[in-house]
Amino acid sequence: MTLKFRHPVTVYSLVPGGVSPLAMTSAVIHLLDRNVVSWIGREPRSVPDSPRDAAMRWWLEFLDTPTQSINPVLCAFEGNKSRIPTLDEFKDEYRRSCEKIGAYFRSARIVRHRDDNFLQLYQNVVDLHARHRAEVDFLCEIAPEIAERRPRRELVAIRDRILDAAQRRRLGASLVLIATLSCLYEGATEATASAARGVIKPKPRYGPRAAHNAVSDVRAVEMLAAGAPLGPETLGLCTGDRQLARFWDALGIMSATWSGNNACTVSQRMSSRLFPILTDVQCRELAEILVEHRFADAGARLGYYQR
Repeated sequence: MTLKFRHPVTVYSLVPGGVSPLAMTSAVIHLLDRNVVSWIGREPRSVPDSPRDAAMRWWLEFLDTPTQSINPVLCAFEGNKSRIPTLDEFKDEYRRSCEKIGAYFRSARIVRHRDDNFLQLYQNVVDLHARHRAEVDFLCEIAPEIAERRPRRELVAIRDRILDAAQRRRLGASLVLIATLSCLYEGATEATASAARGVIKPKPRYGPRAAHNAVSDVRAVEMLAAGAPLGPETLGLCTGDRQLARFWDALGIMSATWSGNNACTVSQRMSSRLFPILTDVQCRELAEILVEHRFADAGARLGYYQR
């Protein structure tokens, strides 16, 4: 059937397996990303609505019920200085985000932490510090290579340079690497546009601030994937970023498993939705190359998160 909503979709709920409007999401625990929290913090209640503000307010009302829980941890992970936050900055950003969210949502449950919980929560930032730094450096090197669509005759050479840079940075299985390859294998039409280009935002001149923001966005979908074992009807990522929603949808992550060493393994879809100009056979060949270079195995190992 066809549904027509009162407003165009401006907020997306990313859940294991796909993307939903908030009116139809299966999630009951929502990770709010920075663009949604920023809008909430400046939401102009006392002036006439713009069409977008009216749409944002209408969609976010679906979260404001006692059955929904809202967690601002993504804002704390990203920080507000375009770099990895310190422990004090992590605490301050979490609390500020809680204040904004709590002032806006009067009925939803806001996930808050006591002081003695922050150190354990921040340990996730510490554990991911080396990989975050490596992925930022990798993007600073590679983004100029994929800033523009390249002729097909150049793609193999550029792919090899991308893989070489990833090996030098010891990225291992990384969705940042997958995203850069998605940008590489992009076509010239809207139908063959890369789902990742709007996330990485590659430019000929690309610095650490842009790279940090891109890695933080990718980390948000990693955290969603890592939370998949909680159940497909539980956790969702709430974002106003349509490009991030497209990237998550193209990844096709349905579930995840946790091993004894606290590592999360997910299975993603290697298809033309991620690599638009490749055939199914070429996608399988690319997957084999990634496995050969130890950038992938039966799933994609996404790092370490406290459960």
